[in-house]
Amino acid sequence: MAEKRVAVVTGASSGIGEEIASQLSAAGYQVYGASRRASADPACAVEHVTIDVCDDSSVRDGFATILREAGRIDVLVNNAGYLSAGAFEEISLTEAKAQFETNYFGVVRATLAVLPGMRERRLGHIITISSLAGLVPVPFWGHYNASSSPSKA
Repeated sequence: MAEKRVAVVTGASSGIGEEIASQLSAAGYQVYGASRRASADPACAVEHVTIDVCDDSSVRDGFATILREAGRIDVLVNNAGYLSAGAFEEISLTEAKAQFETNYFGVVRATLAVLPGMRERRLGHIITISSLAGLVPVPFWGHYNASSSPSKA
């Protein structure tokens, strides 16, 4: 029997990420759900790994754990996202930076963590979930619109 393909989904503790992870698992992938906390679903077949995409060492250590356990990563789904809505002048610089740390730099960190192995094997897929708000800005979502640009990573 062939080895299962290995997938990592960021932001897998709820919402779209949790569903993507579940669907990949159902399709026969060995799935690591990367998030700050585990899914609330105790029956979930996805292996949780604690990764905060906003933290360099968390990403480095989390992906190292996955590579140590699984030996490779075939698919990365960059899904983690963060929205702080409000009028532009009402969103603090701290909140704006937090959106970019998750929505932009989180994608960069996770992608950089898997690229060396994928390039070495000359095989792999990176899928980045973004938002239509990066193309068609939504009122009162200024920083989110900018952090969701389709030109990221």
